[in-house]
Amino acid sequence: MKSHLFIFLMLGSLFACDLAGQESQEPKHWDKVVAIQTKQKTSNKHATAFFIQKGDTFFMVTANHAADETKSDTRILYTRESDESRYMQLRGIVPSDTNPWTQYKNNDLAVARLQLSRASKSDIADFNYLALPYETLLTSTPPRASEIDFVGFPMAYGTTPPISSLVVRGHIASRELKSKGDWGVVPIIYATPTVAAGSSGSPVFRAMQSSDEVAIVGMYIAVAVDETGAKLAKLVPARLIREAIDAAAGDSVASEAEKETNDEPADAAEPQEAGQQTD
Repeated sequence: MKSHLFIFLMLGSLFACDLAGQESQEPKHWDKVVAIQTKQKTSNKHATAFFIQKGDTFFMVTANHAADETKSDTRILYTRESDESRYMQLRGIVPSDTNPWTQYKNNDLAVARLQLSRASKSDIADFNYLALPYETLLTSTPPRASEIDFVGFPMAYGTTPPISSLVVRGHIASRELKSKGDWGVVPIIYATPTVAAGSSGSPVFRAMQSSDEVAIVGMYIAVAVDETGAKLAKLVPARLIREAIDAAAGDSVASEAEKETNDEPADAAEPQEAGQQTD
C-alpha cells in the first residue's frame, strides 16, 4: 500500500513539473502584442495591435476601423521584458502634426510609421523588445487546416495590470480568397474559430513546434456570418501587411492598397506610463 502511495505521489510530482515546464516554454511573442485603448465619453474602446521592425524603422499595425477610433491621447498598453505593465500615448510615438496612419480604402488595414525622436531610452528599449522582425510576415498562406494562434485582447480582457494577451488556438480554413465586403473585393484568409470584439488588429501566428519560431499568417479583422448564424474569422494576409509597410516606409507602392487620409488621429486601469519612470 505504501509503495502504491509513493508511486502515486511521484507521478503527481512529475505531472506538476511537466505543467510548469510547459508554462515556462510559452512563446515570448505572445506577450509582445499590444492593446489600443481610446477613451470615449462613457467607456473605453479597445483593439489590438503589434509592432514590426524593418531595418531601423518601427511600424505599428492594426485594423483600419481600429485606427479610425484612435486619438492623440490613445494609450498603447503593453508588457515590458521585465513583465512590468506600462502604457505610452500615441502622440508620443508618431508625428504630432499629421494623421499618423497610412490607411487603405480597399482593405481593413492601417500602418503607422513611428517617430521616436521624443522617446526616452527606456521607450526605445521597449520597442526593440516588442517589435517583431519584418521577415516574420509570411509571403504565402500555410496549408488549410494548419494550426494558428489568435493573440489579442478580446472583450478587453487582459488590458488591466498585469497586462496579458489572450491566445486562442484555431485553424486556417481557406486558401487566400477574394472576398466582397465593406472594404470592397479584397484578399482574405478564412479561419476558425471566431474571436470577440477587441481582437481587431490581432496578429495571427502559425503554431510552431518551437516556442522560439515566429511566423505571422495574417491579422484578424472581422467575422463573416451567414443567415444560419454560421461564422468564420477573416484575416488580412501577411503579404499585404508587408506591402503596406513597404509603402509606409517609402520603399514601394503597395499594389493592393490605396492610401487614405483622415483627421488627427486618445485612461483606465493604470499601468506605468512609458517614459515616466527612471530605470
